[in-house]
Amino acid sequence: ISLKIGNMKGYGQKQYLQRMIGLVERNDHQTTNVVLNGFDINDAQFALLAMALVKNTHLKALHLDRSAVSDRGALLMAYALQQNKTLEFISLNDNLIRSNGADALAAALYE
Repeated sequence: ISLKIGNMKGYGQKQYLQRMIGLVERNDHQTTNVVLNGFDINDAQFALLAMALVKNTHLKALHLDRSAVSDRGALLMAYALQQNKTLEFISLNDNLIRSNGADALAAALYE
């Protein structure tokens, strides 16, 4: 199942983000593609998502373009990518990732 939504702001966006993190955390077998492009994801929310990815075995694609992902978020995602062997595609275009975060992601993908 592919779950995506566009142009959602405010409370609806927060609820949808919590729902998606919950599905990833519960390792829902139907959740294989999550699109969170344009969501303002703070570091705490991103930490929950990254830790959920560590044990997830069904998610194949994660889209996080323009989602305010910081270097801290990139470091968390790098750890998750080292642990998760199922995710095949991740998109992090147009975020707040600088050289430290980019280096960590590159290293995680290289392993």
